[in-house]
Amino acid sequence: MIRNDSGQPLHHLTDWKPLEEPIPLGESRKVKLFYPGACVELIAGGVSRYFEVPIPSEESRLSGHWYATYSVVFLPDGLYFETDGRAGAKFKEMDDCDT
Repeated sequence: MIRNDSGQPLHHLTDWKPLEEPIPLGESRKVKLFYPGACVELIAGGVSRYFEVPIPSEESRLSGHWYATYSVVFLPDGLYFETDGRAGAKFKEMDDCDT
């Protein structure tokens, strides 16, 4: 789940480009992060931003048993795993998903 706390419009670019899934301010949406090292594209304020999925820390907020879901928050300065309601491990921002 990615929560939009950035203060700007946010969209997730899905696997079925160019479908953009909106993530309204203050709300969360399920987004597949796939595996550590994968790239996720978010469109923040009309600009594409790319993030490399890190290995979640042990403190990262996790819900569910069979299909685990990590809580992730998008803030003005980047994308983070959540830990107890605050920003935890930061995702590395990349120039694009082709590198």
